[in-house]
Amino acid sequence: MARTMTKLRKYKCRTTAALATRRALEASLALFLSAYGMAESARAQQEPSKICGVAYGDSKELTRYFEGNPKLQPLDAPASYKSFAEGQGQTWTLTQPGHYAHFSVVCRHVVQDGESFRVASDFACFASRADCDRLIADFQELDKQMTQEAKRMQGQNKK
Repeated sequence: MARTMTKLRKYKCRTTAALATRRALEASLALFLSAYGMAESARAQQEPSKICGVAYGDSKELTRYFEGNPKLQPLDAPASYKSFAEGQGQTWTLTQPGHYAHFSVVCRHVVQDGESFRVASDFACFASRADCDRLIADFQELDKQMTQEAKRMQGQNKK
């Protein structure tokens, strides 16, 4: 019987030591992951997202850019959008409440490719992935139409 108790005690000691080691490893891993997460969070805070050169951290910060900005000139737009011109050849379009992809911002600008021009768009979309994809497809189609119209007009000007 004494011999059996000694074996049980040795086994129990090994199990306790293994458990303590496992807990220490788990704590170390949790500390590492926490530190990694904080580093990633700090990196994300240091490098905000940008749309057409405007840095933003979230939709509220991006919205502030448009509030009372003297550089922006209001443009006519359908009720589900607000549009602004900024400088030469750059427009901003913001979705309004009720729009399927609200809140989103689209920055469109003219890009020269050699002797021709095209319209390029940048997007900041805070809606669902499907709604953002739909918005991007809609604007890409508009960009394509505008590029074709610009080419047509450019061809008329050469005559």
